[in-house]
Amino acid sequence: MVAAKLHEWTVDEFLAFEAKSDTRHQLIDGQIYDMAGGTSQHSVIKVNTIIALGIQLRQRPCRLYDSDMMVRADSIYTYPDISVVCGEAEWLQRNGIDVLLNPTLIVEVLSPSTAKDDQTWKLNAYRRIPGVQQVVVIAQDTPKVTVHFLNAPDQPPLIVEGIDAVLELTAIGCTLALRDVYDKVTFDSQA
Repeated sequence: MVAAKLHEWTVDEFLAFEAKSDTRHQLIDGQIYDMAGGTSQHSVIKVNTIIALGIQLRQRPCRLYDSDMMVRADSIYTYPDISVVCGEAEWLQRNGIDVLLNPTLIVEVLSPSTAKDDQTWKLNAYRRIPGVQQVVVIAQDTPKVTVHFLNAPDQPPLIVEGIDAVLELTAIGCTLALRDVYDKVTFDSQA
């Protein structure tokens, strides 16, 4: 018995489907996958990070986007939690959907259901985006942020831990205080 071959979606088919959908999906190597919803912790961390970076980027030639902005990473079309583009943005526009092609920085807040994907194949896909310099991965169960330097592949990731830590995001000329990122977040050890 031969297994049935799955339909391989083209980018145009996917974007037409996504434009009509009430929920968000990812296109990964020709297959469509539902996007998982986030927890309240995830949402607070994402919003705090957007506020902290948005204030600093206000007078700079950079634009900050939330998870409503689709990004193309090689053959993957996905919605990072945060993306920043400095300089002129490049777009793929189809069916009323804008897809960002050249983010400078990407931020992912880890969720229990997506942590493995965010730190493996998705990170590897982000490495293939022209112009992306840093990927920031934020834990939601402990004050810990990992910065991957994509423009310096030999440089190991920078891991910053502790509520009083501050990190520099050289790709966009900003600093990020973990106290700001985790404002109003309660960790299990504090409950």
